[in-house]
Amino acid sequence: MSQPAATLEPRAVADAVADASLALCATVIVAGEIPACAADLRPDDLPVATHSELWTLFRELTSRDDAISPEALATLAAQRGVTMRLPEGGAAGWAVQLAADHAVPVLRLNHAVAIVRADAARRRLRRAATDAACAADAGRPVEEIAEGLARAAEHARRATAQPGDIPPPAFELAKTLWNEPIPPAVPTGLPSLDDLLAGGARGVTLLAAPTGKGKTGFAIQMVRTVSLRQLVLYVSTELSRRQVIARFAAPALGSWRGIFEAGPEAGPAIAKAISCFDLRVVQCSDVQELASLLRRIAASAKRTPFLVVDYLQGFIRGADVDRRLAVGALSDVLTCWSRDTGAAALVVSSVARSMYAGNADKSAGDFVGAAKESGDLEFDAANVLFLDVDPCPMGGTSSGRLHVAKSRFGVQGTVGLLFDGARGTFTEDPAGGLSEDQGAIYEAIKAGAKTWDSIAEAVGIQRQKIGPALKALQARNLIGSKPIRVLP
Repeated sequence: MSQPAATLEPRAVADAVADASLALCATVIVAGEIPACAADLRPDDLPVATHSELWTLFRELTSRDDAISPEALATLAAQRGVTMRLPEGGAAGWAVQLAADHAVPVLRLNHAVAIVRADAARRRLRRAATDAACAADAGRPVEEIAEGLARAAEHARRATAQPGDIPPPAFELAKTLWNEPIPPAVPTGLPSLDDLLAGGARGVTLLAAPTGKGKTGFAIQMVRTVSLRQLVLYVSTELSRRQVIARFAAPALGSWRGIFEAGPEAGPAIAKAISCFDLRVVQCSDVQELASLLRRIAASAKRTPFLVVDYLQGFIRGADVDRRLAVGALSDVLTCWSRDTGAAALVVSSVARSMYAGNADKSAGDFVGAAKESGDLEFDAANVLFLDVDPCPMGGTSSGRLHVAKSRFGVQGTVGLLFDGARGTFTEDPAGGLSEDQGAIYEAIKAGAKTWDSIAEAVGIQRQKIGPALKALQARNLIGSKPIRVLP
């Protein structure tokens, strides 16, 4: 598998685009638009010498005055024997699929063609310089040599510095940007969490937690809130669709395990319980398949879905590449999709085993790099959440903490939770999930302790343990710091 483009040098990017030139030309054809930057391309600018049929068709369509539909272009390509060495189905099948997906941004296409064009211009200039040196050695007049070299240099200058690539002045850009509405925040279903996130989720929200701590339960609970208002696409890389829907129906019908194991007679009741939610559930572990699915759903529904990916590392399991680079590349895809469409996404991530225990007295900011293969993830995400739930007895409840380690629009903080294991649901509990020391200190402050010494005397613990516990209580908005007091 090729290295992610984000990590490559400009020359390597140009080489990668040149390698994909067949797809590039075919995209131009199917889109029915010839970017202005493609006007000066020549057959030797792209490695299409062995695919002259495609190049001929490309140039022929470039000169057409009449419009031609993508379907007609695909048919014409098939009739001309253009194979393009692409997915099964040949040129026609691939082109029709591309036309159906037609969310290939023309700006990106222009950028890709511009890269190839600029690289081709540099190669022409190098060839012209070599030819000029040979001509000088052969005794040709300097004026003739200089004229040809000057033409190649001017072409390279125009190809590598397009006026259209120059960003507009900020004051002009501001007029455009402020005419576009800001995508609204997506409520999570937990008011205290929405307060920390400044109204709800925006952009990509990363949810990290150890295994078995309720990541899927939290994601599904948020989806139940969101899908009452907008379309949601739930992408599972691990659980079957039956498991996801059983968990989704559990808050209304009881234990998700009982729903999952029920017979065919339960189907109508389950369908009725979730009929008010606009939800699509798919199993997917391929990035390109996900991107295509998002485009098809947006084109069909005429709206962009709220996306849930459960879980991130499932997309690169078994891949013969560096896992961190692969996860970073997927993070780039999701972040760009969110930025380009204005849609929000919740992305679930596993964590390293070092984060499985010893988290009780940590503050929210300590978890910003908790996600497995972290690095790019926390930088890309608008919000980083860490879910920590105490062991839950069968059919019982347990305390938990949801830490907001990063909030681009809000603040760090912690939300106390009560987890219902049977239904897989969370409710807010301001004092929930406190460690033994935190709980004892909180009760001492409620009883009137206002200094470190009075707290240590009331609780009977060492002073060095008081600081982290007070910091955690302050992050939960349970106490004030000056003076130490219980907040209303």
